[in-house]
Amino acid sequence: MKVPQVFEMHSFRKWSEMADMPMVLKEVNRNSVAECKKVVRFVNDHLERGLPLEYESLRKGKIVMFWAYVGKEVVGATGFYPRTPLLAESAKTVLHPQFRGKGLGVELSQAVEDEAVARGYRKVFTTIYVSNLPMIFIKLKQGYHFEGYHRDHDRPGLHEYSLGKNFPESAQQKAIEKIRRNRALNKKIR
Repeated sequence: MKVPQVFEMHSFRKWSEMADMPMVLKEVNRNSVAECKKVVRFVNDHLERGLPLEYESLRKGKIVMFWAYVGKEVVGATGFYPRTPLLAESAKTVLHPQFRGKGLGVELSQAVEDEAVARGYRKVFTTIYVSNLPMIFIKLKQGYHFEGYHRDHDRPGLHEYSLGKNFPESAQQKAIEKIRRNRALNKKIR
């Protein structure tokens, strides 16, 4: 397994030791040059296709990025672009290859949605390459709806669907409570 030199990881435990731990997101400090470089490197090393995460976008606050933890282990990263005061676009959701195929994509997708809703966004949307069937299925199971098709969106031959989900005002408090609960559980388990 190749781990980026710039990224410090704990030695990975066996998945069976981590399976019951909740996923927790920790916001990347955009004022820390070192942390921004680490997350940009991690995302770009593990993003399977598409446009890379840009260092300047992160530093300027155009995207809010998070490290994803299960226990003390960093398992991935995710983020969202604040598009309007009520609209967020989830993006750059990546799992470390060692943690793919274990159901964490579902948890990571839900965790970034919870973060956006907890901050007051009433709609979250995303664009997903038409060939990324696992993430399309994850979003559909989470209640997202197809909103559009974008031919040659990032570059020729890379077509995407856009999917969106609206949230009532009551969803914000539920998301805040869920995040708090997961953080408390994670601290107990560590």
